[in-house]
Amino acid sequence: MPNQFTYSSLAEIAKRAADFTLIGEKNSCFLPENTFKTFNLVKEAHPAQEYTWIQIPGYGHLDCIIGKAAVHDVYPHILKALDAHAEDDLLLDENACNSITHAIASLKSKVCKFFFSLSR
Repeated sequence: MPNQFTYSSLAEIAKRAADFTLIGEKNSCFLPENTFKTFNLVKEAHPAQEYTWIQIPGYGHLDCIIGKAAVHDVYPHILKALDAHAEDDLLLDENACNSITHAIASLKSKVCKFFFSLSR
């Protein structure tokens, strides 16, 4: 049985590619240079589609989501990408900002509890 993550062509890769790729500079799980190669292959295969690749300096694999300063260094890039696909013309309003802040605090709390439980 073939590996489910093996693609037969650039077209197959492009079908599964996100139009927005964000990666930490120090990511050792998905090497930035390899994701950049894939990004360029996908762009070549679909030149009419707009793709974005952003590398966050000093960040590792999960740092982009749960890093101490991710809310300042990373999340604005994510919000900009999401806003590009919004189905309305509304910009991020105060309610959305409050919801995001609450979600981040909740996630941080859960992640901290998880890692604290591992250290016991």
